[in-house]
Amino acid sequence: MLDTATAEKLRGITPESAAIFRQALGEYRKHDQLSGYRPYAKQREFHEKGTDFRHRLLRAGNQLGKSEAGGAETAMHLTGIYPDDWDGLRFDKPIVAWVAGESGTAVRDVAQKKLLGPIGAWGTGYIPKRCLTNVFAQQAGTSGLLDYTLVRHASGGYSYLRFLQYQQSTSIWMGEGVHWFWLDEEPPEDKYSEAMARLTATGGSSILTFTPLKGRTTVVLRYIDPSQTEGIRSDTKMTLYDAEHIPPERRAEEIAKYKPHERLARVWGEPMMGEGLIFPVEDESIMVEPFPIPDWWPVCHGLDFGIGHPTAAVACALDRDTDTVYVFREYREPDLSPQQHCLRLKHWRKGVPWAWPRDGQQRQADGAQVAPLESFYRREGLQLMGQPAQFAPDAKPEPRTVGRGNMALVSVERGLTEMLQRMETGRFKVFNDCTKWFEEKRLYHRKDNQVVKKDDDLMDATRCCIMVLPSWRVPQPKRKRRRRPGNWRAL
Repeated sequence: MLDTATAEKLRGITPESAAIFRQALGEYRKHDQLSGYRPYAKQREFHEKGTDFRHRLLRAGNQLGKSEAGGAETAMHLTGIYPDDWDGLRFDKPIVAWVAGESGTAVRDVAQKKLLGPIGAWGTGYIPKRCLTNVFAQQAGTSGLLDYTLVRHASGGYSYLRFLQYQQSTSIWMGEGVHWFWLDEEPPEDKYSEAMARLTATGGSSILTFTPLKGRTTVVLRYIDPSQTEGIRSDTKMTLYDAEHIPPERRAEEIAKYKPHERLARVWGEPMMGEGLIFPVEDESIMVEPFPIPDWWPVCHGLDFGIGHPTAAVACALDRDTDTVYVFREYREPDLSPQQHCLRLKHWRKGVPWAWPRDGQQRQADGAQVAPLESFYRREGLQLMGQPAQFAPDAKPEPRTVGRGNMALVSVERGLTEMLQRMETGRFKVFNDCTKWFEEKRLYHRKDNQVVKKDDDLMDATRCCIMVLPSWRVPQPKRKRRRRPGNWRAL
């Protein structure tokens, strides 16, 4: 956008002069990519967390903009050039910054290119050409890969930028203190620890930008597990739907490019599971826009009690015409008492009973009290079913279930199988505003052939509803009591 004075000077110039001006302006912008950086909403959220957290993770799918965010912010800190509306971390003096990636080729083709531009075109990356010096030390082993360079800082002086590889010996990572570390792609544990050690003396900061293809590693868990963040680490997840350069009509095409087991990480930014997902179906195949639930549809509420993990609840409805179950409401909150949970849940549809898991009879809300956990919810007025969720007994049980008591009726695997079959046959749908439900579904998996009992609260609440499907009720409108005449006794 030209200022008024410049625009006045350009009025009346010849077409030839205008063409020369446009060419010069394009050349200037080519060598000042940083001034044109406009972060997406998720990238901005990631940057702004820099004022509160020393170490940040941006996990995202492929080609969604994670390295763009990492490169742009690193260039700002090296040069001291920040946008007027920048609300993130700032350095007011030259810094020592290290940038690392998986291999020499990966560092050269991604991080180095984002910062400096392609080989032979230095100054076309996020570091403006005017901030570069003639100091470019080449790194042995990979053609075109730099070891270090100097960058002019806006305050005067020079920032020092060095490039490293995860494949290098850990001893190469030792030495000086560092103010800023950018780890592009997930580092091994030893390299991550060494990077953090370099930041200790300076009180420096770091960012990690990667697609979590290695699963829930120790590095990933430091950022996504609330018990390990320690108030200094933050996690920002960027999905395909947050990448503003991908139009909505292309999303299905982009998702289809990846194998089903890769889509969790490459599309949603979730850690890839080492073993099979319990519900290996696409979110889009079960996701629907919210709509008013008809009054004549049977409804059920499901509850999963939480001690040491969140308490969760879902509301489900059944379209009898198509035999389709709809999950249309969700609730998941940690660190609240049964009384507080009930205050939030009692206003859900009146007259609809709550299905609940059998561990509600075995666990206590307070170690000093012997009453089972479910009794606390009943006491607060929540209409729990008379017994824990279980399947209706078969008229003729299969031979393999005979002699096993009620175990076949409360089988977790049977409930999960019923849910999966409904998903695969189009008879299970979830409103797209149940975002926490989908987060759990994407992470729900088995390890050593056993269901991993972690972050599965909404899944358990939904399974309880499925187990009692024949008992779902149509909510009855509240009847108004007819008042008798005041003098009825005299009649």
